Amino acid sequence: MTTTLYYFTGTGNSLLVAQKLAAQLENVTLKPLNPSLTDVEAPLSETIGFVYPVYFTAMPDLVKRAIEQIDLSRAKYLFAVTTSGGMPGNALADLDTLLQAQNKKLSYGYNINMPDNSIMLRTPDSEAEQYLAQVDEKTANIALEIKKGLSVDKPYKPTIKASLTTAVTKLAVKHIYHAERTKADMSRCNGCQSCIKLCPVGNIRMEADQIVFDGHCDMCFACINWCPKQAIQFGRIDTTKKPQYRCPSVTMKDVIESR
Repeated sequence: MTTTLYYFTGTGNSLLVAQKLAAQLENVTLKPLNPSLTDVEAPLSETIGFVYPVYFTAMPDLVKRAIEQIDLSRAKYLFAVTTSGGMPGNALADLDTLLQAQNKKLSYGYNINMPDNSIMLRTPDSEAEQYLAQVDEKTANIALEIKKGLSVDKPYKPTIKASLTTAVTKLAVKHIYHAERTKADMSRCNGCQSCIKLCPVGNIRMEADQIVFDGHCDMCFACINWCPKQAIQFGRIDTTKKPQYRCPSVTMKDVIESR
């Protein structure tokens, strides 16, 4: 079996899972998944997979926009693995709904709990270590079920509770935390411009020796979590009080190369 495996990662969790799955499955082509995707022709593989994080108990908007561009007409078996801090919500149901627009369905889906990359609700270190220690076993089991062609009969359906959680959280980020005020503290910034390279939607640029945010952030937090100087402030949240989460098995270079 040949497999095309698309992935999106912000702070490395989903890239780690995608790499582990690729090692377990046979003949896998790994492809970054982002809104600027240019290789959107129908993959030759009949088995197509997606690995992506859960944002606000839902599929990230930028992942949705990217998948909408891909021609899945040749796909016969579609699977997905999400990574979340413990609240997978509607992230798999969102994909199933998206696939129905191409007369397809999500054959198999699984969520792996990983350390939360949220700058608001960080996973305790002891719990994060437990999650990371289970990745090998969980991806091996998932790969085995995919090889067997395991498929669910019923579609993945969104829940009202998760939908409400998504809506309320997004409102809080906008109106309480004031995400639109995200900026770089130039007194801390070392000018490496890593944030510009990390941003999957081109929201960050350098202008007159200042890091500028253009106002269409998709909340992947890659710029904040990977900034070597913790120079980026997310609205009202002070990101300098503690180190931000980064998947220990993934480097900043790995994430930048996935853009």
